[in-house]
Amino acid sequence: LAKNVERLPELWKIDLSRTNVVCPKQYMKSREDVLQFKAFFEADEDGRAQLMNAIQEQKRLGAVAEKSATVELNGHIVQRSIFCRFPADYDDPEITENFCGEYTLDEEEPWINDAPHYVHKLPTEDAYGRLSAAESPVGQKVWVIGCGTPGSYAGYCFRSRLEPYMIHPEKITGAWQVIGPGDVWLTSCITFHTKAVPELNAKAEAEADINAEADARAKGEAESKAEAEEEAK
Repeated sequence: LAKNVERLPELWKIDLSRTNVVCPKQYMKSREDVLQFKAFFEADEDGRAQLMNAIQEQKRLGAVAEKSATVELNGHIVQRSIFCRFPADYDDPEITENFCGEYTLDEEEPWINDAPHYVHKLPTEDAYGRLSAAESPVGQKVWVIGCGTPGSYAGYCFRSRLEPYMIHPEKITGAWQVIGPGDVWLTSCITFHTKAVPELNAKAEAEADINAEADARAKGEAESKAEAEEEAK
């Protein structure tokens, strides 16, 4: 209703001179919608004006909440929080259980090495995981997921920082290098989202992740080759 506040009486097709009202089902999507409709119909002129003002305020607060999802840091608009997700077939619970979930901008050091610095409360320990920018021993700019010092090249998951995700890890679609079981290096299509990802059908999700993993691995190998050739120059 708040999205259509300007057209509210029109949507409800209310004829204030008559007692019959047509209420289109497509606009009644929740119990709250029905109660608002009922309150509007039963109220006097002042009551209707108050309800309209309340819906306008609801609309304004929604816009403020949407705007506050981002913040400007060093001239860049970045997300206040992002959600990390591993492929469904990634088989290392120690990594996935600790590092999946919400990451928020660090309050004390939100900007490190020319990029946002995010923190994530580990569910299994009284500690925090981090997503921050670092530089490899050979001078390559990378994203790092780990528990060490923010901005250091120490962690469990690594991804080169290239445009367009120098500042925006939520735009990364390629493969990450991950230290797997037995300290074996693996590639995995880790993704960050601006909203919590709802659970999907398990079978469809697994199939989609397997395909995405293959695509990400091929893309990652191509990018690594291109980077190696660039460094060789």
